[in-house]
Amino acid sequence: MDFKNPDNIFSSRHLTGLIGSLERERRAYINSKLESTGLRNHQFWALIHLSHYPGINQEDLANALSLDKTRMARSCKELEDMGYLRRERDPKNRRQYRLYLTDQGNALLPEIRTVLNDWSNSIAAGITMEQVKMVIEVLEQMDANASSV
Repeated sequence: MDFKNPDNIFSSRHLTGLIGSLERERRAYINSKLESTGLRNHQFWALIHLSHYPGINQEDLANALSLDKTRMARSCKELEDMGYLRRERDPKNRRQYRLYLTDQGNALLPEIRTVLNDWSNSIAAGITMEQVKMVIEVLEQMDANASSV
């Protein structure tokens, strides 16, 4: 495929612009829906990840969410201050924290999942499941290609 022609509908700039626009719209939608919780951007993903991996350490959570360790430590402190998670020193490595959802954090998961599902259903309106699967496959391949550049 030739991406040299800037007027090409499939040009890299157009494609990444659409992906970027979709991400900005997603972030704005989710932030507005979860505003009352105090959560922002990646923090809700941290809670969802913790629901699947209780006791994960901050470094592994940062890697899973593609965040740097400093930003993850700050986010965990904020989530702890909001009462959504608790940090415990790892007895095997006192420099690390193990992370666990609190009851308040667990109670918030259904709301987060509903917001995410509503977003997904809204952007997929009028699109068949086969089309959605194809888009996901294509984007996964492009992500893999980008990782090898």
